This record gives sequence, structure tokens and C-alpha cells, in this order.
Amino acid sequence: MAVPVGEERAKRPRGKKKQAEPASRGLSAAQLASATPPPQVTDLRRAIEQDGGWVLGTYREPVGEHWHILAALPIDKVVPTPFQRDLSQSHVDRLVAVIDKMDRFLDPIIAVRTEEGTYWTPNGHHRTAALRVLGGKSIVALVLPDSQVA
Repeated sequence: MAVPVGEERAKRPRGKKKQAEPASRGLSAAQLASATPPPQVTDLRRAIEQDGGWVLGTYREPVGEHWHILAALPIDKVVPTPFQRDLSQSHVDRLVAVIDKMDRFLDPIIAVRTEEGTYWTPNGHHRTAALRVLGGKSIVALVLPDSQVA
């Protein structure tokens, strides 16, 4: 006997997905940096250094195994993506106060290098603005070789 669609939905909780088995997906901690980066990542590494940045590390992220570069970028090379929302001055002011009080910048931005040698940040515009207010020279970023992320 066929169950009407409405009744079938009522049996399973809405919005719940089947949970994965623990530790069944992605890379182990030891595998994150254990492979040789592809040429696209090696080229990006060179470009970062030519742009005045410094590569701190190269690794694959643990879920999708995509390559990322952890780098220090000159802050004057970092710009918001063209479609970025406007800055909230109150949010920038709060970040300035916290970063200054702690005397630490702990949350890397996300960045994608453009052909012109600047770095779009789809996630980090407020943190970059706060660091500029504090007179920062550089910023730590996860630089992604995939421009689609921007």
C-alpha cells in the first residue's frame, strides 16, 4: 500500500539529515600537508611572494581536501570583493577595541588573488579595516587558489 507523500514526510523530522559515521570523511591530521601541492598552488605561492607577501604554510583542508595557503599579505594589497556589503563602522570600532586590548589578531581572513596582484576578501573586510585603523602593515590570510570562492 502506497503511503501518501504528506504522511511519509510526517514520519521523518523536518530538516534532519542522516548523520555521518564519526571520523569517516576527509583527511587525517597527518595527511593535511603530506602531499605535493599541484602546480596551481605552487604558482600562487610564488605570486604571493612576488606581491610582497610571505607564505607561512600550504595544506589541504580536512573535509573537501582543497588546497589552501596560509600567508601574511601586505595589508595595502587586500581589498573587499566588488560585491562586498558596506562596512559597519560600529562593528569595525568593536574589532579595533578588542584587537587593541588583546594586542593580538587571531582570525585570518579569506583571500583570493586577482590577476592584478591584489587580494579580494570575501570574508574579512571588517577585520582588515580594523587592522588598518590600528596601523597594521600586514594581515594573515587563508589564500585560496580557486577564484570561484570569492
